[in-house]
Amino acid sequence: MHLQNTTKLTTTLIAGVAALSLTACKTSEKPPLKPPVLSYKAAMVCTPNVKFDNPIRRTSEEKKRKRELRKRMIALEKTMTTKGVACIDDGSGTRLPYAAFEIPTGLAKRVVNAGAKFDSAVIFAAKISTHDENGTLVRTFEEMDYRRLGDVYGVQFSPRETEHFVLIKADPSLIGQQEGTVETGAKAQRISNFGVTGNYSGGTNKRGFQQNFIRTYSYNGKAVVQTVFPKQKIKK
Repeated sequence: MHLQNTTKLTTTLIAGVAALSLTACKTSEKPPLKPPVLSYKAAMVCTPNVKFDNPIRRTSEEKKRKRELRKRMIALEKTMTTKGVACIDDGSGTRLPYAAFEIPTGLAKRVVNAGAKFDSAVIFAAKISTHDENGTLVRTFEEMDYRRLGDVYGVQFSPRETEHFVLIKADPSLIGQQEGTVETGAKAQRISNFGVTGNYSGGTNKRGFQQNFIRTYSYNGKAVVQTVFPKQKIKK
């Protein structure tokens, strides 16, 4: 009877180890890298001027707003190669895609990060400006103002009272240029141990990594406006 139980336990352990081995050997396929788009073909009729009548704005859903308050950040994004992306025609035949964002209000000590989100191989060639409620230009930014802000490359500023919109449009002078970066971080790896008696123990092991990226400025990618703020006082 004891021999039968031992054999059964051994068979179970072997099957478990085999299953773990199969799981460990299975590799997840990474999505293919996005090729840079170096020429722009407008998907819609371009206008001579930027329109601010339908900007990308903060959600009105209460649950999502509460989640934003917990995270202390409002993130607005626009994929710049979708059909609904607006564009302007400067009259010389140059057409440029753009996205207009409404700066969230009612938040104390807010700071805005505006620019392009990092992708593995491309980054939208963003040129950023701010505008008042009528669309009139308020502020532009110099090359030295652009920097890395977490997963965004762009500018950071505290909104002035007159600044209502952020305009992010393509900068043709950047298209095709490349930028190399070395990025470091840490990855958590799950470790599982099975004892001969069937006991199980597990834990997490963090390993540092370093990776090189070469990104091309292009017409595709994401334009991003992040509004970050400290914990807000609840009005009674």
